Amino acid sequence: MNDGRDRTSTIPMPPREFQALVCGPDFIHLFHDAAQWTIAVLHHERMCGADVHLLEAGCGCGRVARHLVAEPLPSYEGFSYDPPEGCDSTESGLPHVI
Repeated sequence: MNDGRDRTSTIPMPPREFQALVCGPDFIHLFHDAAQWTIAVLHHERMCGADVHLLEAGCGCGRVARHLVAEPLPSYEGFSYDPPEGCDSTESGLPHVI
């Protein structure tokens, strides 16, 4: 594991009401797991490497972004059409494309 994986736990989870918007109120317990599954797919598809610039359309409250701090991505940009107020995936600490 690289040093970034330790940083994931320091990034605050979004409020439960935002987690419910993503997973539904009965599945909040899967919020974290779903992000890890997404990261596993990105690895499988070789989309988490030092040469990958990642654009996440529909990042919402940063469920996946908070896990990407552990990846060697040179840049990450996330956007949502209508992100919930108070959710900003830039809190992930990842560099952004300008």
